[in-house]
Amino acid sequence: MKQLRQLKQQVPEAEASPAGTPPAAARTVSAPRGSAVMAAGSVVARATGFGRSAVVPAACALLALAHPLMALVFGYGRTSAADTAAMAAILMAFAPGLVALSGQYVLSRAFYALSDTRTPFFLNLVIVALNAGLSLAAAQLLPARWAVTGMAAAYSLALCAGWAVTARVLSRRLAVVRPLRASAAARAHGRLLLAAVPAAALGHLAAAGAAPAGAPVAATAGAAVVVVTFALLARPLGLAELDALLTRVRRRVTRVRPRTRS
Repeated sequence: MKQLRQLKQQVPEAEASPAGTPPAAARTVSAPRGSAVMAAGSVVARATGFGRSAVVPAACALLALAHPLMALVFGYGRTSAADTAAMAAILMAFAPGLVALSGQYVLSRAFYALSDTRTPFFLNLVIVALNAGLSLAAAQLLPARWAVTGMAAAYSLALCAGWAVTARVLSRRLAVVRPLRASAAARAHGRLLLAAVPAAALGHLAAAGAAPAGAPVAATAGAAVVVVTFALLARPLGLAELDALLTRVRRRVTRVRPRTRS
């Protein structure tokens, strides 16, 4: 980032200057601003890595396992198969919004690191306005059976738009030279999407194939296929955060096994 490079260039000059001179005074004035920029960049870097490694696979699981999960939770009493399918469609419409919600939340924390609380408020107003308008359109234009599903999709679309606007505003605030589509984070998200598409599709097929055995078996089979697909594609696609997360999980599982045997 431009501001970080300027800060690094000023530090050697300021350190070589005695106290009370203009370079030392400039260092005193610019240090809080530079530390805030560094803190904001650190917040974004750490949290987006977690989002890529955990939130996106969770959204894929919601897409793939929506129907067996709804059948497992609500498939009792007077709930019909049509009701379960309708609730599964709502859950699937919410799934993309999970990724956008996580991304927008992380980026808004960077503004707080810059001691800016007004910008996140106005950015949230954009999301609220879009959600209200799109939800009203869904309620008025869609059939009654799909109205709630349309409202869920409207919320996901509003979150995606808010995520994009927040990223644009933050990139200007931090003086990011490269466009977002050319950044390392954008390329990492693109590679993660390459793994997410087959993971969600194969997980859905596995859950549908195991549906005759019951909702618990279908949910377990679909979840296992999603996890295995991400695990197999993590290293070939260069998903370092996801590979590290899976490695930590495997280590914890291997530590628990000897204890259970003993």
